[in-house]
Amino acid sequence: MYNSFQIFIPDKNKLTINTNIAFYIPLAFFVTLFLNIRVQPYHGIFSFILIIFAIIYFYLGITRTDRIKPIKGKLEGFILFEKEYLVANNTKIDLSEIQSVQISVGDFIGEIYYKSNLDRLDLQPLASNGTNNWIEYCLQNGVKNKIFFRQEYEAQHESIYPFLRTLIQRKIITLPEVLKILDFESEYNLQSFKDSLKE
Repeated sequence: MYNSFQIFIPDKNKLTINTNIAFYIPLAFFVTLFLNIRVQPYHGIFSFILIIFAIIYFYLGITRTDRIKPIKGKLEGFILFEKEYLVANNTKIDLSEIQSVQISVGDFIGEIYYKSNLDRLDLQPLASNGTNNWIEYCLQNGVKNKIFFRQEYEAQHESIYPFLRTLIQRKIITLPEVLKILDFESEYNLQSFKDSLKE
């Protein structure tokens, strides 16, 4: 569904492959062998291996913006943003039960952050995995929860507009707060959202 997002459960202890370590440690090993073992046929073999490393280096460098960053955690279940309620892993929460809420959306799979490290020696992927989106809410009964979720594509966050409009109309969140959350691409889209609050 358009307004359904995969729930992301972070795990900082999860090991992921570091491209730099996986590439440069073996490279240093073979460079050392190449410089210290001049006997044939080993020297020729090491020369060939280093040529392969050079090809891999150029490939990894060129494809940095196409490769997705590894996920440090797991994707489990779905969160659904509806006009009058929120559903997280089949648990339905009516918006009348919510006392306060904070939301952060915008990160999507493949997004490139221009402030990312563009060092030529860094071979790590640059494309986002889309998991840096979250909603944190406090219910009327005092229960608090924070849920991270994954956005599949750039415009998917537009599916939560009806949810946000209801939050504004019920004074759970303010319009200025929502405008900080959403990145409207044009003045027309911004005005359309404001006009929809009057409906």
